[in-house]
Amino acid sequence: MSGTNRKRLLDSPEDTTTPKKAKIDKNESDIFLQYQDKLNEISVKVQELAVLEKEMGEVAEALQQRKNDIIKETEHIQKTITQWNDIVHLNVGGVTYTTSLSTLTKYEGSMLTAMFSGRYNVKKDEKGRVFMDRDGPAFRCVLEYLRNGEEWIQPEDKHMCKILKQEFIYYGLPYDDDDEKKPAGFLEWDPTRKNK
Repeated sequence: MSGTNRKRLLDSPEDTTTPKKAKIDKNESDIFLQYQDKLNEISVKVQELAVLEKEMGEVAEALQQRKNDIIKETEHIQKTITQWNDIVHLNVGGVTYTTSLSTLTKYEGSMLTAMFSGRYNVKKDEKGRVFMDRDGPAFRCVLEYLRNGEEWIQPEDKHMCKILKQEFIYYGLPYDDDDEKKPAGFLEWDPTRKNK
């Protein structure tokens, strides 16, 4: 090969290398764009994770607050139960009764159980007895039912049975209505329910 040819080869590369270089540049560009797309996806995911982490923190804080509230309520209920000392003196419509806390709270979900749970303030008369503005003589039958359950003996007096049905509904207790020959079932006490 002559010197001029050799010099020409060194000075100007052949056109065959230009397409290879362009192909390499395009591949590098594609790789860079893919890399940038992945970085963008990762950035979006990191932002989503940050939002989720914040939300989880708020939920955890709310759960901790609820847990603390339940602990306080449980402590208050325990204090109230200790305060009642299992003997409860009542004034129901002017008639006085003495019974146990366990008798009054026998039916979970009843108004009496709620009333003596410690969650509600109860009215007391001048002698410290719990006051309930209900039918005093009828409450004797309510107590008999609470003490004896299904074994209690309903009064024969139809008028008293009607009064008792109203009282049982008010207290959220099951009442077997002989006129209908079927149990009324357990009625959950609802403090917002209006008496009819």
